[in-house]
Amino acid sequence: MPTPTVRRWLVALVVAAVLPTFIAASAALLYAYQRERAAFQQSLRETTRTLALLVDREIARRETIALALAGSPTLTRGDLRAFYDYATRIAPTRDKVVVLHAPDGHQLVNTRLPFGAPLPPSRIGPEREKVGPLATLVSNMYFAPVGGQYSFAVQVPVVREGKVIYYLSVAGFASALQPILDDQRLPPGWVASILDGKGVIVARNVGGEQYVGKPVSARLAARLKESRGGVFKSVSIDGRPILASFMKSPGYEWAVVVGVPLQQAVMPPQVVIVFGLLAVVLLGLSLLVAVRVGRRLLLPVERLKAASQALGSGARLELSSTGLAETDEVLAAMREASIRIARAAQDLEMRRLEAEAAADALRASNERLHLATATSGQGLFTWEPASNRVTWHNALPYQIFGIPQTEPPITAARFFAEFLHPDDADSFAACLKKTLEDGSPFHFLGRIRRRDGEQRWIEMAGRRQPEQPGQAVEIVGTLVDVTERRKAEEALRVSEWRLRQLANTIPNLAWMADADGAVIWYNDRWYDYTGTTLEEMRSSGWHRVHHPSTLEEVKQRWARCLQTGEIFEMPFVPLRGKDGQYRPFFTRAVPLRDDSGAIVQWFGTNTDVSTLKRAEEELREADRRKDQFIAVLAHELRNPLAPIRTAAELLRRMPDPAPSVARAADIIVRQVGQMKQLLDDLLDVSRITRGLMKLDLERVKVNDLVSHAVEQVHTLIDRNGQQLVIWQEDDGAEVMASPVRMTQVLANLLDNAAKYSGSGSTIRVEVRRCDEDRVRIAVVDEGRGISAELLPHVFEPFTQGDRTSDGPQSGLGLGLAIVRGLVQLQGGEVRAYSEGPGRGSRFEIELPAASAPQGAGPAATSAAGGGACRSADPLKVLVVDDNVDGADALAALLSNLGHEVRCAYTGAQGLALMRQSPFDMAICDIGLPEMSGLELAQAVRREQLDVKHLVALSGYGQRQDVAASLGSGFSQHLIKPVEPQELMDLLRRLGHRPSPSPEGLSTP
Repeated sequence: MPTPTVRRWLVALVVAAVLPTFIAASAALLYAYQRERAAFQQSLRETTRTLALLVDREIARRETIALALAGSPTLTRGDLRAFYDYATRIAPTRDKVVVLHAPDGHQLVNTRLPFGAPLPPSRIGPEREKVGPLATLVSNMYFAPVGGQYSFAVQVPVVREGKVIYYLSVAGFASALQPILDDQRLPPGWVASILDGKGVIVARNVGGEQYVGKPVSARLAARLKESRGGVFKSVSIDGRPILASFMKSPGYEWAVVVGVPLQQAVMPPQVVIVFGLLAVVLLGLSLLVAVRVGRRLLLPVERLKAASQALGSGARLELSSTGLAETDEVLAAMREASIRIARAAQDLEMRRLEAEAAADALRASNERLHLATATSGQGLFTWEPASNRVTWHNALPYQIFGIPQTEPPITAARFFAEFLHPDDADSFAACLKKTLEDGSPFHFLGRIRRRDGEQRWIEMAGRRQPEQPGQAVEIVGTLVDVTERRKAEEALRVSEWRLRQLANTIPNLAWMADADGAVIWYNDRWYDYTGTTLEEMRSSGWHRVHHPSTLEEVKQRWARCLQTGEIFEMPFVPLRGKDGQYRPFFTRAVPLRDDSGAIVQWFGTNTDVSTLKRAEEELREADRRKDQFIAVLAHELRNPLAPIRTAAELLRRMPDPAPSVARAADIIVRQVGQMKQLLDDLLDVSRITRGLMKLDLERVKVNDLVSHAVEQVHTLIDRNGQQLVIWQEDDGAEVMASPVRMTQVLANLLDNAAKYSGSGSTIRVEVRRCDEDRVRIAVVDEGRGISAELLPHVFEPFTQGDRTSDGPQSGLGLGLAIVRGLVQLQGGEVRAYSEGPGRGSRFEIELPAASAPQGAGPAATSAAGGGACRSADPLKVLVVDDNVDGADALAALLSNLGHEVRCAYTGAQGLALMRQSPFDMAICDIGLPEMSGLELAQAVRREQLDVKHLVALSGYGQRQDVAASLGSGFSQHLIKPVEPQELMDLLRRLGHRPSPSPEGLSTP
């Protein structure tokens, strides 16, 4: 194969330059086309999104009107005439008609018709059942018979005290949405349509009168079900191929579709021509560049040839750039080779100088070695056993033996005779013999007697030097005075002995371990309790006395403490005694460290806590019995309260009762209410302290909470002639709280302020924001105040100040304890302030603010008090209660209300009566003898007896009690003593019999 020439490489270079140019041009053309198409589709999507947002805004306007009307106080008090006038003022236009429905769907108010005129029949349709009773409902388009046009409606529930009392619709003609499309001024040929939730055309910018009310194509309908938006090719309803973009409105299920003719969505030919010319230009430029680069390559080759000839002649190379990096590198390498030859001679001279410097460094190192041994307290010596000649290399041996430096070094014979302690002579001779015989390292630790008679401890260490030809054997070593170290070791040994003796006298099991965790000693208490021996406990023998259930955890914790040096602590570790029984021990081990902080040992103890464990279990059992006693006590006290309350209501309902009888009935009602409140407080405190109370937090307005609390206590404030002032920095402030429990907290504080303040005083409620995350509610009074001694304990259960003749005498001191518990369960804090007796008090509550606060709105007002005394329809009622007085009193009250009532005093009697005849309602006590109320409800449901409503009546009212009754088949759970008004409301609600009405959403 011939050697390639520069010409061939140049041809290859040109080909390599041309080919990428064509590829780049093609890629650029494709990229431009795709980018143009993507930009067009993005513009189409933005147009569709704009229309969808406008449709969403139009529907939201009707929802806003509906929500504003739903908060009207006229609906709270049931004044439909006033609501009709108010709604007519709010929505007077033709395309916004307000319709008020009853919960079953029939119309009550229609602003398109005069008030009192006959209204079209309607009822709640499947659309409301699908979204739920509390959600906002946007209807699909329908034909309104009253207006004679296609219409749609936005319907919201009207909720009071957690119940839906009405449904309110704001309806209007579908043609009101047509201006949304007309105002956009879409390009010619573009078609835009607004679709309802079923895919029916509501408005269209082209041919609206022809296509409104018709469904879209099947392909578009399928796309609407699959996703909330997209772009795809399709065929319009009038048969034209289009590029369609659709999007559902963000807040509702309506959609917008925009179609563009396909010929408008393709890139114009002018773009293709421009990009083709660009490719030709790039091709020409590539060929020109390739030719110029080929010519430039020939110049560096000629320069390289000349440099090679100069190197062959031995001349020094002078570098100059050739204009090409590769040839410059070759020239530099050739010059570097010539330089290295010159440097070789220089390297030989440098190595000679380095050898001389190394010799000087070795001498300096020997001098430093002698200095180091002298400063470290080590005497350095050399001994020749054959001649018994000793050389001391520093002055420390003279100081250790206590002789002057003018004397010659001590020989071995003189060391034996004058200085070595007789008891250590044999040990020294044995060490010396072993070193001379087999070359083992020499090491001796023993005592000497100095020249002045003082006894010292020395340590000698050395090594026999390798034998050299013509030289005698030598031992080179060091000599150190270790007297102080031996004294410290002896003191440590004595200290450890004393520690072990002390550990044997304590009642705990004690042990010691080395730094690696291996136990090396146990005290006598350990062996007495476990019945083991030291041999059995060596190494990891302690594993066998630990219970298998906790052994792995103990080993893991112990290993972690050995690594980190942390103190080991573990409560209630079960250890087996010699009787085979396990008892709980509290185990603790601490590290013992030296002066440098390193761990040298561990000291541990095991303390028997079986008595403490039993006491804890007994205390827990006592606490459980106490809670059970409180629950039973509340139940047993509520049982007699129920007939008393019912009897008092009967006395109040007597025709023309005597004033004394009416006063007595009022006294009974108030005292029963107070007793019921005391029982509720006891149960609340019990549930809070045991952690059993769980709250469902929701977003709630503070002014609603304050309004509901004031509604509960305004009677007491009015009776005392006090003035209530409410100041709100932000009437739209919202918090995350439980509405019921937070109302209870504020009512408790207002009730205390009213009770402990004089007549004519002022009570203030202040609401302000602490910061973005917290809202503060303060209740301030001018009453008796709180003493400094009582203030820190005011939130503790059963805490009360001194009772005075002018203050309230009732209560258990639980109200503020409940306040603190409920506030803490809602993530808040409560504090009390007072400057002392007679100076008033201030209670502040801080709660987490709800995120993204909404605008302020009108505060909700509570529903009106009592209603009619009788239900709309008399009911047939069965009362089942083993408390004869309670059953008879309740039956008498129900009869007084116009109902037909029968009584049963056992579960079996009640079941027999329900088998004999149907009942509209059965009110059953839960705690019945033989057959409980829960079992009775289960039997009624199992036998499918004709009882429309089962209502539980019990003295137990905790969450689990209510859940058990509802799970057994009861539809309601009443707590004794039940308020007569609550019972009448229940009878009225469950006894209403609605008349049928046609299907469909109510329309104007």
